[in-house]
Amino acid sequence: MSRRIISLQILAAASALLPSTASAMTLVQFFGFLNVFVGLFLTLALILYGAAVIIYATRFGCPNRMESLDLIEWGLTILFILIVVLGIVQYFQSHPANMMYIIGAIVFLLIVGLIIYAYSGGEKKPVGPPGPPPPPIRR
Repeated sequence: MSRRIISLQILAAASALLPSTASAMTLVQFFGFLNVFVGLFLTLALILYGAAVIIYATRFGCPNRMESLDLIEWGLTILFILIVVLGIVQYFQSHPANMMYIIGAIVFLLIVGLIIYAYSGGEKKPVGPPGPPPPPIRR
């Protein structure tokens, strides 16, 4: 690619990340949209759970009845995760100062983790002399 195309791609990515040029949402608005999407997915998870219970009830003597138990487990797992996410979203919407503190702490920990990972080298050094070779396999 030419330098002009690469520079235009970098400019487009930077303008998408800068709130002043891209008119980006605030975090409170973002969590408002997230609240709507979580509510929609919560409704879909309830429909999945209800359908799985109906399938389980109607397949009383069938050998495929256990498949509906898998659907019930997935439905309950999705419901639990979405309720936890909905609780976190509601908390962040009502306490924006705490939201900024938690996001700042997470970003700080990620930066520290990346620095530690970058300076760790990546190679594992042997602790002591290598041991004897393993015995041959007899068949």
